[in-house]
Amino acid sequence: MSTEAILVLILGLAVLLAWLRLAAGHRRVPGPRWRMAALVLLQPLCAGLLYLTLVPPAVTVQGGTLTVFTAGAEAAPARPVGATVLALPGADAPEGTRRVPDLATARRQHPGTTRLQVIGHGLPPRDREAAEGLAIDFEPPPPAAGLAALHLPDRVAPGGAFGVHGRVEGLHGGEVRLLDPAGQVVDAAVIEGAGGFNLRGYARLPGPVLFRLEVIDAEGDPVEAVPLPLTIVDPPPMRVMLVAGAPSPEFRHLRRWAEDAGLELDVEVFVGRGVGLGDGPAPTGPEAWGEFDLVILDTRALGALGPARRRALAQAVESGTGVLVRLEGEVPASARALLADLGLALGDDGGTSEVEFPDGEDAGVLRARLGPGTADAPFDAALAGEPPPPLLRQDVQPASSDAVAVAWADRPGPLAWWRPRGRGRIGVWTLLDSHRLVLAGRGDLHGELWAEAAATLARPAGRTAPHIGPKARAGTRMTICGLDADEATVIAPDGSRTSVLVDPAAGPDRCAAYWPGPGGWHLLQSGDGAWPFHVWAADVAPGVAAADLRNATLAMAGEGASRGDVGTALPVRRGPSWPWFLAWLAASALLWWLERRRRRP
Repeated sequence: MSTEAILVLILGLAVLLAWLRLAAGHRRVPGPRWRMAALVLLQPLCAGLLYLTLVPPAVTVQGGTLTVFTAGAEAAPARPVGATVLALPGADAPEGTRRVPDLATARRQHPGTTRLQVIGHGLPPRDREAAEGLAIDFEPPPPAAGLAALHLPDRVAPGGAFGVHGRVEGLHGGEVRLLDPAGQVVDAAVIEGAGGFNLRGYARLPGPVLFRLEVIDAEGDPVEAVPLPLTIVDPPPMRVMLVAGAPSPEFRHLRRWAEDAGLELDVEVFVGRGVGLGDGPAPTGPEAWGEFDLVILDTRALGALGPARRRALAQAVESGTGVLVRLEGEVPASARALLADLGLALGDDGGTSEVEFPDGEDAGVLRARLGPGTADAPFDAALAGEPPPPLLRQDVQPASSDAVAVAWADRPGPLAWWRPRGRGRIGVWTLLDSHRLVLAGRGDLHGELWAEAAATLARPAGRTAPHIGPKARAGTRMTICGLDADEATVIAPDGSRTSVLVDPAAGPDRCAAYWPGPGGWHLLQSGDGAWPFHVWAADVAPGVAAADLRNATLAMAGEGASRGDVGTALPVRRGPSWPWFLAWLAASALLWWLERRRRRP
């Protein structure tokens, strides 16, 4: 029950008791009827005025527009509207503009604000919550020439490939280069069309490293250089079971790749009449299959397993084991039925098609892809500029709508598919002769394709690391989620320690806020784990920072427009109490005078 309801109940009981007292007194000492009627009416009137004194009704506040200058306001096309113009920290506002520490302070000073005009790049994270409920007018300035968007992973496994995606504004005909920690160009792209680029790098040894992204204009002059932090984490070795229906070149090179990648590998090869040769006891029950993170087998091996072992394998998939079925050509009806029982129904078979990969890189990029020890390799000159050999793919894909593609080529597209089953994943590999990449000297591309598929389908191993955004910036609040302790410690590059506390309102995400000071590598310590993360200096990639502010503010402006008149409704506040108090005082005085007159002999 609310406080107002309790107050109404108490005043109602007081009025009822007063009426009973008046009735008893009038029966004992009768008086004029008009005086009795006045006393009866004044009791609820005094109670109502007392309630309005304690809980005055809300009044509507006259609405208005609040104009705030933010960073980049000097280049914004908009001009202030309304009488209230303020400047947030970091804004280049005209001389004489009053500054406020944040938007929440401005709203408290101007409670009648219903509309917000933002001039500049946009609202920082500190002020976005204070802008909720307001109609927002925002016209951002045109983006400056340079890097405007950047997306990169924060963690990758050793030997794996990672993608760097982004967009460059106003430098048509220029070039974007990705450099490894040694300064070697790993990948490059020409800036064309809308300015988007997609680069690919390769992780080597475990540990935190800094790649670098360089933006060059059409004349070859450097425009911008951005450090790209990457944490290369060495996960626990994946345990893989490799099952083949018969020895083949594809199986031989796949086994060689798994051994070179450091996987814990068990092998079983069927040689006919139900006989299989392998490294140890063949798994038969769901517990034995469940000891593997990933099982790779071809369609012939799937049929040779037998019904009991296939059922056990399906139960292991339900518990988290990943399964990748490698096609060897046209899929017969019997193999389709077995795949459907395992949880992956296939659609129509369209035959085979040729797979094409991107054109070959120059010698420097190719040496960076192939890794150390290839600087003077004699085959670099032959491979440089030459595309990988064309391969064949079986044109078939899952019939389920929840299937996800993995391992892409330029044409015709995905080379593998997977879908979830229980806690595990079941996938199909459509590339028929990937071993030709190794024979052509492109073992790097062969390993890249298989590593991507294996990492996607295998059971996740090891401890889950906290989620730390890859674009943290000095002086800007960042969020760290997935902490396994209520309190964690962040060690800055200068050695200072900061304790961060998990916000109880974050729920199962277990997030904490952190304001980094200097740029550089920081170390997060939570429980018995430690994770490095990098913080950009405040002046790094200004175009990316401006684009983040612009996109977030535009999204808030769009939400306000979608609410229609809800966001422009006039605000209300508690009304004054003194008029009701004076009325209550006058009514109480009249009631007191009538009571005294009634008691006079």
